Parts: sequence; C-alpha cells; structure tokens
Amino acid sequence: MASTSRKTEFENPRKALFRSPTALEGSQQDQPDWPLLSRLQVEHDTEVCMRNVQKELHLQRLEDLKKKVDYLAQTDWKYTPAQKLIGLE
Repeated sequence: MASTSRKTEFENPRKALFRSPTALEGSQQDQPDWPLLSRLQVEHDTEVCMRNVQKELHLQRLEDLKKKVDYLAQTDWKYTPAQKLIGLE
C-alpha cells in the first residue's frame, strides 16, 4: 500500500513540486518584496505630484504679483509719492 500512495504522489509532479519545502524557499527568494515596492512607488508618485503642485502654485503667485505690479504702475499717478509726504522731496 505504501508503494501505491507513493506512486500517486509522483503521478502528479506539480502537486509534489508545491509540497517541496525547497521549492517554496526558492520561489520566495526569487520574488521581490511587492508590498515594499508598491509603497515606494506610492511615495515617489506622491512626491512628484507635490512638486508639480508646488510649482503650479508658485507660478500662480508670480502671475498674481505681476498683475499687482502692473496695477500699481497704471495707478501710480493717482497718489502723492511717499517721499514728498514725509518731506524728502
């Protein structure tokens, strides 16, 4: 009877392969650590998105400042210069 049970184990080599502890150790060493890689990918993507958002916000602030400078240059004639008000001119 022992020979028949052993014979059935070898008839299905795929089943025997997955029962082997050495086969399991080898497959674990070959596979990379996917959770760690995905976490690193998420962190990298987050940093790239943050840099892009910060760059867009910086450009928007520069555009707003340029508009304010243009407005001040256009309306400068309406106001008395500060130097004249404090008596330096």
